[in-house]
Amino acid sequence: ASAEHIELPPSRAIAVFRVCQEALTNIVKHAQARCVEVTLSATGYELALAIRDDGRGIAPGDGAKRGHFGLLGMHERALALGGAIDVRSRDDGPGTAVVLSIPFAAMAASPQDTEPNPA
Repeated sequence: ASAEHIELPPSRAIAVFRVCQEALTNIVKHAQARCVEVTLSATGYELALAIRDDGRGIAPGDGAKRGHFGLLGMHERALALGGAIDVRSRDDGPGTAVVLSIPFAAMAASPQDTEPNPA
């Protein structure tokens, strides 16, 4: 990570975690990778999560397989966070790169982040 501590509203932190979790699950299931690198960085205006592996890469039709919703779920989470996600084969060698980018302005706390849980 680029910083020891990065502050996010709880629901946003969980959504970022879920994107990372899904990317890692996809690597285990499909990539045949030997090495995975996860980086989390924060600039003055953006949070970026990057997951890169050295596996088989991603084919153009892989994201549209019937009954497979992992990539779609990652895209939907990115949009819900006000950000974007890029999933593609790596340019610098074998494998896949997943990069989630979220402007900090889009991560202002929502009511669910500040109200107590009624449970």
